[in-house]
Amino acid sequence: MLASFTGLGLSAAAVGMAYAYGDMATNIIQPFWAIPLLGVARLDFRDILGYEILVFALYTAFMSAALLLL
Repeated sequence: MLASFTGLGLSAAAVGMAYAYGDMATNIIQPFWAIPLLGVARLDFRDILGYEILVFALYTAFMSAALLLL
């Protein structure tokens, strides 16, 4: 990755943050912190999946716009 972003003229900090934001997006789709809460609330994963997809879409759109402006 180092050669790629230096060839594009990007800073290492910007690429590192973009990578971290992408990793956070995957945590929105499959939140492991929600597993115990689902058990306590007696819900299935499919009960919250629609909300996760909505948050994922909003997060992805917002972060894509923010990183393009960076």
